[in-house]
Amino acid sequence: MIPFEKSATWKGINDLEMAKKLIDSGILLQWREMRTLNRNFSEEQQEKIINHMAIRFVERSKQRLSAEIIIESLLIWLAATSNDRLIGCFIEGVFNQPKSGESFSALAEIVLSFEPSGTDHIKEMNSTGVLLLVETGIAVQLVATQYPDMIKSPKALIEKISSYLLSISNTTDKSTRFALVHYFGVVEKGKRRDNFNKVMTRFGLTVLESLFSLLFQKKTESIALQFLLENFGYVFDADSSVQKITFNVMRTNMLKNPERFSLFINTFSRHVHSEFWDGGSKARQTYVNHLMLLFKVSAHVGHRVLASELIRSISMLKDQQSLFLELQKIANDISIKKKFRELVESEIVMLQGEKVKNSSAVLFRSTKRGRKPSFTKAEKVGSIKQISILGATEKVS
Repeated sequence: MIPFEKSATWKGINDLEMAKKLIDSGILLQWREMRTLNRNFSEEQQEKIINHMAIRFVERSKQRLSAEIIIESLLIWLAATSNDRLIGCFIEGVFNQPKSGESFSALAEIVLSFEPSGTDHIKEMNSTGVLLLVETGIAVQLVATQYPDMIKSPKALIEKISSYLLSISNTTDKSTRFALVHYFGVVEKGKRRDNFNKVMTRFGLTVLESLFSLLFQKKTESIALQFLLENFGYVFDADSSVQKITFNVMRTNMLKNPERFSLFINTFSRHVHSEFWDGGSKARQTYVNHLMLLFKVSAHVGHRVLASELIRSISMLKDQQSLFLELQKIANDISIKKKFRELVESEIVMLQGEKVKNSSAVLFRSTKRGRKPSFTKAEKVGSIKQISILGATEKVS
């Protein structure tokens, strides 16, 4: 560690080399100092500072106190800037050093166990630490798949990170809950879903209810939609208890806000049809089963337009032969009102390419005055930014 004046601080500096010297000398960054630092350094300069933190962290990862000072400074910087790119920059910086696997292992231990020196903004720092580990675990899995020899024992490292993250799953912090759903959804995709099932059983109900609430608010709808498009698909590969939770949340929100819900289901169905599941996946079939049950609910309450939208969504997800079989089951179900069975029969005929006069299928038209049901288009943001925004909007019970 390079000697430096004891009175040295980060306050007001605007020189990149000075910032690196402060890191080298183990000078701890304070939250109040970030106000000017974020203005004084460009994004490119901030990336170089974070990369330098990564280099020094790898070098000092076995020196607990020195490593903790770097990580605390890092979390303050990341939390104060809310910049996805800087998290990626730190992870990439560690990957570029020798024995990156050992350093990531040390990172997991420090992030979830060290005590910050100050008392200000501890919640933001803790949430940022969780997001850092989430992105680290996902990155390790991706790199291990593409470059098998780059990391020693990647499976053990991912299991260690997963174990640390699972240990905090009793949290009531909303950002952390979203982060855990995202993490276990990604790392366990196509594998046993043990940890994903655990977190969804613990708090899946409140997470899904919160997401749909945010989806139906103009201020947060675009971010909630992005998060759901990227993560809702993982739910349908979970166990039966999670499916019960999911269906109940979907049914409640469908009946509470049928226009907005049907618009989301159509959007989600188009997304997963092209990007998420293969044609014969179990998750796809589970999702279709949910839609069929929701169709029966809409028929029971007599909401014909909503029922039509659900049938259209089902039609997006099945190959033609299996789709006809699914729709025929509904059309033959005498427990469903006749006019709704006729709606399904009409859809079958249209899918077969025949001309239908006076088709029963109709498009959604809002019966309310004001804003038409449509999702706000917004620039796509990364998962970390999504979680940060959604987590700051309302308290999870």
